[in-house]
Amino acid sequence: MSYYHFEAPPLPSYYICGEQIIKKGDAHAARSNIGVFDLLIVLEGSLYMGEEDRQWELQQWDMLLLRPDAHHYPFAPCREEGRFFWMHFQAGSRWSEAEAQYPEKPLPIDRSHAEHFGTTYSLYFPKYWSIRRKGEVEKEMNALLTSNSRTSMMNCWEQQAAFHRMLRIISQETHEMRASAGLHLVERVTEYLRNRYKQAITNETLADEFHFHAVYMTRTMQRHQGCTPLQYLMKVRIEQAKLRLVNTDSSIAMIAEDVGFESNTYFTRCFQKMEHKTPSEYRNQFRV
Repeated sequence: MSYYHFEAPPLPSYYICGEQIIKKGDAHAARSNIGVFDLLIVLEGSLYMGEEDRQWELQQWDMLLLRPDAHHYPFAPCREEGRFFWMHFQAGSRWSEAEAQYPEKPLPIDRSHAEHFGTTYSLYFPKYWSIRRKGEVEKEMNALLTSNSRTSMMNCWEQQAAFHRMLRIISQETHEMRASAGLHLVERVTEYLRNRYKQAITNETLADEFHFHAVYMTRTMQRHQGCTPLQYLMKVRIEQAKLRLVNTDSSIAMIAEDVGFESNTYFTRCFQKMEHKTPSEYRNQFRV
């Protein structure tokens, strides 16, 4: 099963949507390289869509997300009158498509997008999916359709919010259906580390907390996050330090202690290894 991996921030952005009735014997238009993602949801009847060398027979409440850089075409006419929802949106940053929801290694961080304020991460979204939470998705679809005729500034915010809620519902469905026990462990560990990064944490601390052997936890984190638990903890601490360097006048020694480093010297060495500049150099680039 194919999944898209969207690098964020920034999040994908909504453009426009619509609802179309298609008569028996008609078909969806064939197009190439339209420059935006095209999300289709069949509401009634069937739709027969292809993309390059792959084809899907979409039934009621089936969803298909077509690429912005590919050839899309109908491979058969509709056998009955139908109705489908379509939506165009743009990826906020880099994206890729793969045959696994959670790849062995995450997308490498693009520092041009994640240089200063926090972590870049991947959002996972299915290429094809049979929607189960129909009522929730329909509510957001209707909100988007209704907003098409409104032009106020607040409506623009509401459109993006409804769009993101809709993507989140579908993404959460696939996550709940396909997430492995290992991935659930990784999510628990990363949440724990983000909430307790100021504390002294070791592999033994994590093993005691989650009742798994440290070697298993390390291998599982490497598989899903591309790093060990302690390497992830180091990333979180450096993220927090960067925020404080830019947004406060606290001394570097105070910041080091505040984000969990016992030694200012060790903090500087770790910061320079990860960011390729000292904490002072990093701070000074934002000062007038």
